[in-house]
Amino acid sequence: MNNVQKFKRLSFWQLLGETPIDIPLIQRAYAQGRVRKEALRKKFLSTLLNAFINKPVELDFVYGSTLECEFQPLDGQQRLTTLFLLHWYIAVLEGRLDEDTKHRLKRFTYETRSSSREFCHDLVVKSVMINENKISHTIKNAPWYVMSWSRDPSINGMLKMLDDIQETFSGNVRIWDRLTDAENPPITFLYLPLEEFGLSDDLYIKMNARGKQLTSFEHFKARFEKHIEVQKWELDLSLEDTFSYKIDTEWTDTFWFHRGDNDLVDEELMNFIAGTAINLYALESDQNEYIEERIKNLYNDSNLLEPEDYPSKESFNYLKVCLNIYSQKDTYKPYTESLLPADFALWESKPGIFEEFVTDSERNITYKTRALFFAQTEYLLTNVFEQNTFTDWMRVIRNIVHNDVTGIATFTKAIKLIRELSAGSGSIYQYLSKNKFTLPHTSKQVLEEIFKSKLIVTDISYKPLIFEAEDFQELKGNITELLATCMGKEHLTIEDDMDEISVEKLKKVVAAYKCLSSNYFISIWGDLLNTDVYHSKYGIWRLEYHEHPEKHSGFLKLVAEKSRDENADLSLEEFCIKREKEFVRQQIKEFGDLSLVNIPRHQIYLYYIIWRRFRYNRPTLTESSERKLFFRGGFNFGWLSNRDKSTFHSLFNGFSESYKIPDPIFQTYSNRFYHSKGLKRENALPLEIESTKGKYYLAKLSEWSREDS
Repeated sequence: MNNVQKFKRLSFWQLLGETPIDIPLIQRAYAQGRVRKEALRKKFLSTLLNAFINKPVELDFVYGSTLECEFQPLDGQQRLTTLFLLHWYIAVLEGRLDEDTKHRLKRFTYETRSSSREFCHDLVVKSVMINENKISHTIKNAPWYVMSWSRDPSINGMLKMLDDIQETFSGNVRIWDRLTDAENPPITFLYLPLEEFGLSDDLYIKMNARGKQLTSFEHFKARFEKHIEVQKWELDLSLEDTFSYKIDTEWTDTFWFHRGDNDLVDEELMNFIAGTAINLYALESDQNEYIEERIKNLYNDSNLLEPEDYPSKESFNYLKVCLNIYSQKDTYKPYTESLLPADFALWESKPGIFEEFVTDSERNITYKTRALFFAQTEYLLTNVFEQNTFTDWMRVIRNIVHNDVTGIATFTKAIKLIRELSAGSGSIYQYLSKNKFTLPHTSKQVLEEIFKSKLIVTDISYKPLIFEAEDFQELKGNITELLATCMGKEHLTIEDDMDEISVEKLKKVVAAYKCLSSNYFISIWGDLLNTDVYHSKYGIWRLEYHEHPEKHSGFLKLVAEKSRDENADLSLEEFCIKREKEFVRQQIKEFGDLSLVNIPRHQIYLYYIIWRRFRYNRPTLTESSERKLFFRGGFNFGWLSNRDKSTFHSLFNGFSESYKIPDPIFQTYSNRFYHSKGLKRENALPLEIESTKGKYYLAKLSEWSREDS
């Protein structure tokens, strides 16, 4: 490979001989000397010491650019600074800090802060004598040391590193000659000027943004690159294709546009690599406690990522192809942007799935979003991007993920399913309609997607209607019950005959659902009293609504009724009035006198109709008026006997004989009905408190029901 000629294997002493080294302004402070990094420092220094005892050590690549005849490192600042300190310490320890040595060591400097630059200069030129004290104490007590330097994090880090160098190397005299040996230096690195690859200054600045702070990613990256080397995964690759090169160039450029407020991309890269590891763990066929624990740990904190989370060459290569696909430049728009239409409903996820996947610093990203990102990635790896086929694919996966994924177990099932379905991601409806799936995670939602796919493949006219229904906020992708309603059934199975449904039927049902569910049922809430959405609870004492009326059979029967030919063209108001009048006439037919109605549900519904149609002269359909009967959030009802001659009044003469409650008084409540607290004015129905005209309203209701009938 001719790439071999583009870098040199040099020692720090040799590099200083060739060029001055200037740590640029955009680099971070010296971090290897920070507090709580003792273990890392000592491990690194032990490696350096071992180079003199056993065999030489190579410290990987040092990248950078030469500006105004000075080498400015991009990757390698930490190692170069440590080597500078080691050379200074050994030179002082062995009495080799002569003018020639000083001249060469002065060629290492910091542009980041004037204090760091001055400290490095004075350390070399003015120096100190090494004694039994900690070298940091000796330096701080030197007359040339400026106390304000102690506020410089780089200087503090250098002092801590010097203390550890002193501890590690104090007993190893006479190594200066070997340290500066030009023929066989014990410590080397691969020096790579980035100009050799034609990289721009702008890219260089972006690449440097990854290094302004010591981050968990830097530690992981160093260990991961060692892991790659030990596993020999990249022996046959050119330099430009290696992980260590691309992570500092092409891939960093990709993440640059999603960097945080700190102008770093380390966290974003860490989130991507950890998130990809989670998805790979979920694909494991043999799920066990270790895998589940690793998924949990990485889900909660991506900084817990370890090189061993990529245990095989296959998993490592998958990571690289994922990073490569999102770094492609020859696309009509970057894959890192939102690839879905602006009006595509995701409900719990953000439109920019990639951005959410990599930038969620609080780790609020859900298993659902992780599954969506995996689905997006699988599509990009399998297909040439085409907007319509991609949107169809993501719609199907969105429906499955939103309705099936609730935790780790369902997440891992969804990931396996997505991998299987990805083979048909370029034409998902054709694929689902023609293939059989035997995996254990073919849930009811998956069966629904198969059924809808068959409809769409049979007649493309179904597609916009299905899409509209799926996007209803109340249904969120799950329209099984709605499809069953079209077929006159309460339940739908994959074996159902599609001849029982038609485009026209579905069109009317979707329109009816949209009409009745508008503003989350506010306009028809009272009319739900006469459906199975309300059910008796605790025997005869309660009437409570179902917490999810949007898919309840009682509401869907109402949808079916609205979709009938005779009702389809009626406005919502006209439809509700028609039903209410029919109900009142039915009660009159059965009881003659409305005050004799004795079924609690029917009595409450009559209360509602009176309130809705007469109290405010048919008020505008707003929450304040329509739900006035259900005040204080009390959508449930309980009732008590009025035998204690309460000041409240009942419009009705009691319940049916089986209930044996005379003159019942109804009260609304939210979560719990306190029977023991008796009657409450603040919860009683308005007509029971002000019922001097109660009988008048019943009579008026009878007249109203016969209007236009």
